[in-house]
Amino acid sequence: MTGAKVGATVIATPESVLPAGESHYAYVSAANTIQIVLVNATAAPINNLGQKWYV
Repeated sequence: MTGAKVGATVIATPESVLPAGESHYAYVSAANTIQIVLVNATAAPINNLGQKWYV
């Protein structure tokens, strides 16, 4: 994302509701680069590859 700076606040919102047991966080990992990390708190696999995000 152009203009993203390390240490800046990032708010990432999924376009649709995440599956039960899944959460996320986002951060600027390098200049102009945002990482969105998905956390699966269940024992089951979750496929969210098509998820769109608002950042």
